[in-house]
Amino acid sequence: MNNFEVNDAGNHIVAFNKLLCKSFPHHLFDPAYLLANGLLNESVENQQGRGAVKYFNFNGISMVLRHYYRGGWPAKFVSDHYLWLGLQKTRAIQEIKILSELQRCGLPVPEPVAAHIFKSGVNYQADIVTVCIPEAQTLSEILQIKSLEEQVWEKIGKTIRKFH
Repeated sequence: MNNFEVNDAGNHIVAFNKLLCKSFPHHLFDPAYLLANGLLNESVENQQGRGAVKYFNFNGISMVLRHYYRGGWPAKFVSDHYLWLGLQKTRAIQEIKILSELQRCGLPVPEPVAAHIFKSGVNYQADIVTVCIPEAQTLSEILQIKSLEEQVWEKIGKTIRKFH
């Protein structure tokens, strides 16, 4: 996280990539603000995951906003709150670290832009923003349209192996 600056403004903590932005105000994590200010491009419901992602532009960069929601049995009780155990243990900061490391290894992952943590008592909520990968599709989306050649499957397998 060498390229990240952390701004702690009470309940709102924002960590942002200094190489991409001079600042990253916490209201950029609010879809209503993005919509009201003409920054929101698109909102896409993720059929496989937890909730929607929002596409927006800031500083001339196409970005993706994702709010963290719980999955599995905890989601039946709490939708998007997590126990506060310190900034470094938040899901958003951990994901920024992992994405940064995977990028350093040359793996095809989105570039992390910023993370937002909203603390409330012993709980927190979190969001992450990454650079949008142009024309990205899931493997599932591609397979619904066409079958893949053996060479493509081999390339996919080699990429997955690199991740491991």
